[in-house]
Order: sequence, then structure tokens, then C-alpha cells
Amino acid sequence: MVGALAVAGLLLVAQAGRAASPGPAVAGPAGMGQMVSGVFEIAGKQVPLPRGAWVVAATAVQPQAASAAPYGVVRSAVLLLQDGDQVRALLEVNTNDIAVAGGWVEPCGNDPLPPRRRLRYRSRFDSSCAETAATRLDESGPAAWQEARAGIGRAGLHMPPTMLTAMALCADRQDFLEVRVHLRAVPGADDAARQQILLDWAVQYAAALEHGLSRRLDGIALEWPGRSALLQEDPVLERRLRRIEALRRTGVITSHEAAVQELAAVQEVPRSAVDPHPRVSLLNRITSPLINLGTAYSVTRNVTLSVGIAASEYLARQIVATTNNAQWDAIGRVLVPAATPMPELTHIGRPAEEAEPSGLAALVP
Repeated sequence: MVGALAVAGLLLVAQAGRAASPGPAVAGPAGMGQMVSGVFEIAGKQVPLPRGAWVVAATAVQPQAASAAPYGVVRSAVLLLQDGDQVRALLEVNTNDIAVAGGWVEPCGNDPLPPRRRLRYRSRFDSSCAETAATRLDESGPAAWQEARAGIGRAGLHMPPTMLTAMALCADRQDFLEVRVHLRAVPGADDAARQQILLDWAVQYAAALEHGLSRRLDGIALEWPGRSALLQEDPVLERRLRRIEALRRTGVITSHEAAVQELAAVQEVPRSAVDPHPRVSLLNRITSPLINLGTAYSVTRNVTLSVGIAASEYLARQIVATTNNAQWDAIGRVLVPAATPMPELTHIGRPAEEAEPSGLAALVP
């Protein structure tokens, strides 16, 4: 079933791509009505675009409460991918205009997370997550969506009432960048499998978005979910694989040589990321109390006293470690500015009701 979805996804991507072939990434911020591919820039960040020629349908700001933290305004943009008179996909972007100093308060939400949201990582300053949902495209939404809807109507384009949405969000100590890709839905079955495929793709998209947040996108050719199995979370590895494939297509290397190169590229791991003794820490935690117990018994020859000595040593070590961490946290709270509350974002349309049949089959426009 998944293989059939991938093939169907590739065919639909090809259809959408006939309208206009992807061009080079834009060098600067795109204006209204401009066609972009590869990368879209907004508020000093880079947004990776799935393959295709996207049109900037609208840009605007989202008003926030006067008591909001000093991140300026929330910049929003809506891009669309067109195939004939059909809107095949929409891309919705939200990001802060001015950087903050102390990070953001729970940008991916509190535990427990929603069932279709996957957390990539989370620390005091950095978070990244992905989520899938079904979105009903009604008149509700931010100013950018209102303007985009009006333009879509004037152009005589057709949109489906419900689209499948992939959300990716990355936040660091200064900025956040949230992107929602709304994909055209066609009738079909086994929606749970398709949701899982799309969620896997959204996680990979969030990895690329992380590079865009810090303006480190370079030559990424982002595929649609139908080919998500071919994507890697590491954009550097993805570029290597595509370069190897280009060498094979042009005849510089043979198919066998390309297969060997691809295998070597996938297996390559930076040595700095490898723990040469991955079990040392666990062994220390297990063997240290046993060694202390044995040492105490060799001196006292008393089982009860030896257990007490070993337990006291272990408890004292835990108290010292906990106290040390608490002191560092207290110093951090004094020296590091307080985290900024996440803005209240308004998104395109409304979540489709779970009770209604979604009819979501295709994962790509």
C-alpha cells in the first residue's frame, strides 16, 4: 500500500511540476505575486520549499496583544502551487520579526503532546516538532489568508474544501519559524497509513526548516511526501546523495560505483558524534555501588554495616549532584533573560472534525 502511495505521489508531483519547472533559490525576499522555488525568505529566515514553482499569494502581519513580548510583529505569508486552474498545495508561514533573548515558552506545547504531534527535540532554548492534521479551508484565518483567498477567487482557481496539513516548527533562543504545508486530498482508503507517511515527511521537513531558521539552506531539493523514504534528516547527506545520482545520470560514474558511493555516504558518521564506550556510564552506575559495598565489607566484615556505608555513599553522591544542578539552574535564571511567551497564531481554516470522513488519499499535490 505504501509503495502504491509513493508511486501515486510521484505521478501527481510530476503533473504539478509541468506548470513550471523549479528554478534556482531566490537570493532575497520575494514580493507579492512573485514565483519562487527552492527557498522563500521572510523576516531574515529561509523557508525550504518542496519541489515546484510557488507563487507568493499574500504577505501580512498578525496583530498581537499590546502586552506581548518585544518580538515586533508576527510575519505571515501564504504561497500556493498551481496546476492549471487547481490549487494543488498551500504553504503557510509564521515567524517573529524581531529576535528575543531568552527563547520561547514551550513552542511545541506541554506534555502530553497531541497524538499526531512528534517532538524532534526539546531543551531549555531549542525545540522542534512536527504534526499532521486535516484542515477545512473556510473563510477563517489571518489577514494573509484573507488576501490570498481573494486573489484565488479573482484568478478563478479551484480549491478542495479540505486539505491534509503537515506542520513543522523550529525555535531557538532568538527566533521561531512555523510552516504548514496544506496538500490536496483525493478520495481513498487507509487514511491512518497516509497520516503516518505524512508525519514522517513532516519530521524530515522540520529538519530542513531548522537550517532555514539559521539561514544555512544551500541547494536542498526537497521532495514531496511520496518520496519521503528517500529523504534524510541531514540536508548535507541529502545533497551528497543527489550529487552522486547526478554523476550517475551523466555517465561520470557507473551504476555500481554510484551504489557503492551511496552506501558509503549513508554509513558515514562524524567521529565526534560517536561514543567509543557507550556502556561505560551505565556500567559505572551499576558497578560503583557494588565496588563500594565490597570495599566496605572487606574492611568491616559486617554485611549490615557494609550495606549502610555503600547506601550512604550513593545517597550523598546523588544529593551533591542534585544540589550542583540546582545551583547552576539558579545562576542561569539570574543571568539569562526570561523566556518569551509564544505568540497566539491564527492559521488557515479550521481543523476538520474527526467524525467527518476526511477522504484523504494523496500526500502530494
